[in-house]
Amino acid sequence: MLGAAEKNFLQSEKEPIYKMGKSIVAKCNIKKGEKLTFEKIAFKSPGAGLPPFRVYEMINKIAKIELNEDSLIKFEDLD
Repeated sequence: MLGAAEKNFLQSEKEPIYKMGKSIVAKCNIKKGEKLTFEKIAFKSPGAGLPPFRVYEMINKIAKIELNEDSLIKFEDLD
């Protein structure tokens, strides 16, 4: 009646979830040494990168490398 405690995706759901999911990306070109702010971050499909709920862990971090517009932002790219 309550269902299973563990939730799993069906095989038919995996591709749409990836396609419709969002990732954290650079809204504009970010130079090495620049601080990340909400104005420089966007959320776009597909969901191949970090999910939007992790954005607060990135704010005010410094870019270790140059990030181009629409590129995925990874924690290893930040100080």
